[in-house]
Formats: sequence, C-alpha cells, structure tokens
Amino acid sequence: MSASEKRQFHLVVTGDVVVDHHIYAGERGTAASDHKRGVRDVRELGGAAILRETLARAIESTADTSWNIRLGVETPSLDEKPCAHHAYAVWKPVPRTRGDERNKVWRTQLVMGYGDAESAASASCIAHPLRPVAGLPNPNILVLDDAGSGFRLLAQKDNWLLPASGVQPPHWILLKMSSPVAHGDLWHELIAQFPDRLVCVVWADALRLECAGITDILTKSLGSANPHNMVWATIDALTHLVTPEQVARERGIDVAEVGYRSRQAPAHA
Repeated sequence: MSASEKRQFHLVVTGDVVVDHHIYAGERGTAASDHKRGVRDVRELGGAAILRETLARAIESTADTSWNIRLGVETPSLDEKPCAHHAYAVWKPVPRTRGDERNKVWRTQLVMGYGDAESAASASCIAHPLRPVAGLPNPNILVLDDAGSGFRLLAQKDNWLLPASGVQPPHWILLKMSSPVAHGDLWHELIAQFPDRLVCVVWADALRLECAGITDILTKSLGSANPHNMVWATIDALTHLVTPEQVARERGIDVAEVGYRSRQAPAHA
C-alpha cells in the first residue's frame, strides 16, 4: 500500500468544554516595582478541548500520520464573561529539584475551582451552549469526556455523538469519567447500547468516593502519572486491543474455543 493509500483512522473527542484561567503569580509587591514580573491571567480551553489537544500531541510525537483527531463540539469564546463553566488556578514558580533555586518550573499552587453558579443564572452571564460540529467522520474511536457537568444529561444527547440505529458504531468508545462515577443519562445509554466496546478511564480518587465493586479492569497505573505518558499509554492500549474473531483467526480455531465471554452475556453455571 502506497503512502497516498495509507488507511486513515478517525478519533473524535466530545464532552464538557470549560474555560481555564491560569493565574501566574507575580513578584511586583508595589506598583513602582515595574522591573519585576507581574501577575498574568492566561485563558485557554479546557475539558474536552484540552483532552483533544493532548491526544493529538501524544500521537504526533510517534510520527504516526494515520490518525485524524477532531473535536466534536463547538467551543466557547475565551473572551466571554466568566460563568459557571470557567475554572481557576494559581500557579507559582518552584525549584525543578529540591534546593535548585536557579532552575524553576511553574506548578499549581492553589486550585480555586469553578465559577459562581448563581452568576451563571443571571442575565449578565450567558453560558455557552454545546453544539455538535457538522461534517464529522464516523470515528474509529469515540472519546467522551464526562466532567460531571451538563454533558452527561439527556438534554445533551446530540453532543454525545453516539451512532444512530443502523450506523456502524465506533470500534471503541472511551469514556473518561469524573465523580460521581457511573451516574447520569450518558452512562445508562452506554451500558444499554454499547457495553461490548466501552472502555472507562477513571481517577482512583473518584472511585474511592463511591461504594462500588470494580471488575473487568483492563489496566491500572502503578508508575508515572505524567499526563503525556498516561494519554499515550491509553491510546497504545486501545490500538492493540483485538476481537475474539481476530484471536480465533490467528490461532486457527473456532471463536467458541477462544474462551471469551462478552460483558453482555450472562455467566453459565
């Protein structure tokens, strides 16, 4: 197969989109000390938007050009009036290693949380409505970023981008959940319609808040929590997953001999 004929794979990310305010601490104790670094307020898109960016950069770092990474929902303006979907954090320069005051990096000093929900209800704050992007390809992998906000509600069903009846579904559906986990209309829809192709990514601390027994775990992170490593490890794992039919062909046996039991099928006594 020539380079021009190389197969393209489509990954679409959808979910809650927030506006992150990164407030970088300054050194100007007085108005006259203008030779020192001042406070900076940097806005950028977060939620599903930053997840899409992280996935794209992780795949680009492998020089794999076969993946097309798209964001499936429209994004709010960075210049809009702060509302409940705006999040805030204060950053401070700290030594890269203990005792190294000459080489510093920016790290989060204070996570301030989200904007005031009461202001979101006022006429002065117009929340950005989620809308699906037109002309999206049928994805091989659909990534759902459920931040526990409005995206998981039935009113946002069009933005879930789940295939209609009769349409070829994604090979895998990756659900990134936050607390409260396994709640909401989106979760119930996925469990009812796509349990055999659903992969969940859950923060361990979110699970600890739930009274839940966890089975069928594919992976658990025991080492680095670096976001780049975690994202790439997840994509690498998804691209290496195989179906029972593929295993049967490789082994030259019938599918029934593979010993795989679908999560949809009840166990036999």
